[in-house]
Parts: sequence; C-alpha cells; structure tokens
Amino acid sequence: MRNTEEGKVGWILLWALGVPIPILVVLYLLRGWLLLQIILPDAVMAVRPNS
Repeated sequence: MRNTEEGKVGWILLWALGVPIPILVVLYLLRGWLLLQIILPDAVMAVRPNS
C-alpha cells in the first residue's frame, strides 16, 4: 500500500510544482503504455513453458 501512496504523492507534487494537467495525463498514459510494451511481455515469457 505504501508504494501506491508514494506514487500518488509524486503526481500531486508534479502538479503542485506547476506541471500542466494535460502533460501529466500524457505522462500517465505513456507510463501505462511502457508497462504494457516492456515489462509485461517479459513477465509472460517467464511463465510460458519451453516447447
């Protein structure tokens, strides 16, 4: 739970420092896209049995 709280604080801190909300939305979407493209395929390959 602490890890998600730290993430929320980071986004709020960026907003408080003056980063415009549209840029925060783009960063949020890019973060999700990178997660799907880079991290998850590696995890799927690790679970698949060798054929």
